[in-house]
Amino acid sequence: INRHVITHLQLADDKDIKKMGEYGIIGCIQPYWIPMNDLYYPIDVRNLGDRAKEEYKTNSFIKNGVIITASSDSPVTLQPYPIIGMLNAIFRNNKSEQVKLPDILNAFTKNGAYQLGRENEIGMIKEGYHADLTVLSNSLQIDNRKEFEETKVIMTITNGIIRYSQNKQ
Repeated sequence: INRHVITHLQLADDKDIKKMGEYGIIGCIQPYWIPMNDLYYPIDVRNLGDRAKEEYKTNSFIKNGVIITASSDSPVTLQPYPIIGMLNAIFRNNKSEQVKLPDILNAFTKNGAYQLGRENEIGMIKEGYHADLTVLSNSLQIDNRKEFEETKVIMTITNGIIRYSQNKQ
């Protein structure tokens, strides 16, 4: 299955976002780079000018029916840890573009499987699917940015094998 994807989707005009939704074009974002502090944003402003205020219109994509997927942009992302990407999308400074947990969680899981054309075998916890799982220290159903940020991986399971565990010696 071939699906059209625009990746590294940092800037998009509202008219283009609407067209993406109409044509079923997937938007692959790197939410690790959503401006959250003064580390990267000044670089964006220097290079993009006023357009920097329009970066990563995550909520606009969702409202316009664009399926979003999320990736780390590895190896340039300093810490390719999905919790950070989710945190940035949920608690971002631009409140009109903040998203809800289910939307960004789907971007990292279910929607990613769809982008790959593997939605009938991965991306969800469902009978008959490959169950790659991560056990976390928090439920993520929290509205507190600090608690969300402090979430740690307890265990990772892929292909039925524990690949990482805090308790593994």
